Amino acid sequence: MTTNVVTCFDSDKAGFEATRRSYEIMNSEQMIVKTISDLDKKDPADFILAHDGDLFSELVIKAKDFLIFYMGRLTAEHPIGTLDGRRKVMSELLPFYKTMSPSSKDFYIRELSRNFDIDERIVYDEIENFKLPKGHPARESLSVTDNNTGFRADFSEMLMGIVLAYPRLFENFSEFINEDLFEEAKNVYKALRDQYTSSRNREASWNFEEGVLADLKPKLEVLTLYAEDSYERFSDDAVVCEVKKIVDRLEKRHKNASLRELQKEIELAEKLEEKGKLMELLSRQQKLLSK
Repeated sequence: MTTNVVTCFDSDKAGFEATRRSYEIMNSEQMIVKTISDLDKKDPADFILAHDGDLFSELVIKAKDFLIFYMGRLTAEHPIGTLDGRRKVMSELLPFYKTMSPSSKDFYIRELSRNFDIDERIVYDEIENFKLPKGHPARESLSVTDNNTGFRADFSEMLMGIVLAYPRLFENFSEFINEDLFEEAKNVYKALRDQYTSSRNREASWNFEEGVLADLKPKLEVLTLYAEDSYERFSDDAVVCEVKKIVDRLEKRHKNASLRELQKEIELAEKLEEKGKLMELLSRQQKLLSK
């Protein structure tokens, strides 16, 4: 089966929304999506009736990459010379950028910087600091909810969410985060650490397209946006301070859980009169209590 797709929908708003939605679906399946846009404001059937099939075939060959087409449409609709206009364009494109590999993101950001006529580093900064507005369809599609809708992240999930939302602070976090704090998600933290260590651009966002990160991509996107919502008003220093507090609570929780398990083993050793094992367990208990 081919991985190259050319879309062509009606020219009205509903047709465009169908084009955008089809891109989201096919892009999630790693397909290369292009779209036909030069139909003289006619619907595809009307265009083919008004012209010969050869002309339509030429348009198929000349079809544009969907995101390039979408970017051009957005920059034509909004006053991109103003901050408000750029933010409106960004709010539509950000959900796509958030899920791109670094190489794809670099390509499209260079295109967007040319459209904005500003340095691409500024666009990267805007993407890094930009947050999707509450109620944005991308948040709803990822099931990110607020206090009124019931979504809650436990301490371990919130810690992971912050790590995902603030890649530029990973070096600060790694000074006091122990991978064991993540329990079942330990392999995710290791993958992020390896990615950060090998990355040339420490400001870049995470790449969710490979390995264990790809398998858990929907969940990681939810945690990322949840953390962004929760800490959008925090400075970098305040975020680091918050991580320290969460780490402290998790370490205390793990310590108490370990002490409870040890106490059960101690009671069993006493009951079975296993003196050697009892002494070893009591020693481990003292070490934990002294921490």
